[in-house]
Amino acid sequence: MESKSYNTCPCPPEQPIPYACIESIDYDSGLSKGLLTSLIEFNNVGDTVKKQVNNYSYHSFTPFHTGVKIMLACEYPTGFQSVLDYYQARATGNSDSRPWIYQQNYLDYLFSFSTLGYQDYHILSGATETEYQNGQATVVKTTEYGYDMKDDKPITLTPSSVSHKNSKNEVYTQSTVFPYHDNYKNTAPYNTMITKNMLDYPIEEKTVKGTSQFVGNTRTSYEQVPNTDLILPKTLSAKYTATGSFESRITYNKYDSMGNPLYISKDDAENVVYLWSYNYQYPIAKIENANYNDVCIKIGNNKETVGKTKLDNIAIKAKPSLADSTMINNLRNQLTNAQVTTYTYKPLVGVETITDPRGVKITYRYDDFGRLQWIEDNNGKQIETYDYHYKN
Repeated sequence: MESKSYNTCPCPPEQPIPYACIESIDYDSGLSKGLLTSLIEFNNVGDTVKKQVNNYSYHSFTPFHTGVKIMLACEYPTGFQSVLDYYQARATGNSDSRPWIYQQNYLDYLFSFSTLGYQDYHILSGATETEYQNGQATVVKTTEYGYDMKDDKPITLTPSSVSHKNSKNEVYTQSTVFPYHDNYKNTAPYNTMITKNMLDYPIEEKTVKGTSQFVGNTRTSYEQVPNTDLILPKTLSAKYTATGSFESRITYNKYDSMGNPLYISKDDAENVVYLWSYNYQYPIAKIENANYNDVCIKIGNNKETVGKTKLDNIAIKAKPSLADSTMINNLRNQLTNAQVTTYTYKPLVGVETITDPRGVKITYRYDDFGRLQWIEDNNGKQIETYDYHYKN
């Protein structure tokens, strides 16, 4: 944060301490710095092949209260025209009565005043991308960004409309509706999303060509995950014609306590279950054509609640044990109509093994720098290798 001091001194002359300011200002221009204005790409002989130019619009936040400052002030007697007049009288030992009057009437008291914060910022309003061939511009694409405004300021820094114009002068515009829209802001869970400042989560996205030619429309509904404070997508639907109905594409049937999807349905037909571990960080199994209850029953030896508890315990582990991996791999034989793919990981590096529904395993090996070195097939044979060299 960059701070600048301003001496506003707005006190009227009749105030007892006209030399004191009643507000202090902290000014932050951090969001207006380091913005990419242009990007130029060159080929190996130094010719420009692509250039991107970004444009920004300026805005500032409403001043906000940052605290209170306390200072010791004094009220000086009538007869002094200014603070400087008083100090000059004291320094020169003037024989008139002003120093004595000050001695008799001097009054110390605490004076408080608010401190205000000011912040300005720039938001991306447009971009132009030009491609060159033999020094001549061959393709020019422009993009314009629009934002939902309130009191002449954007509600969120995520664009609510993005318009692309290609080299044929065809314009495609995508408009996005967010939780604060009038159609949603008073409805659960969108009113809660506003309270949580989840303002830039898209609900509806519609694309048109030109001014009105329909291209596509998607809609995401949200729900509060039971027994948590999380608000996450519930369904993703799509519409492919202007007069058609929304068709369900993905339904999120169940999440864990960390917001990871456990059970989803695709196109109201295909069911997929995900199992997690490594302290909820990585999926260790993808089970297609099964539901979550079926998986829990098999894991729990026909006891659904026991299976759910076992999976919860595996999810929180830093690494699944050999017994855990064996139990999950056995699902290939227990869920005969399902396709089970399992995964192991080298945390913070990458996937270590992938075993497909047939039980065929692919292994990934890494060097000490976390870079992929080679890939092994199910028989331990290297099928891909990678070498890294530093360029001179």
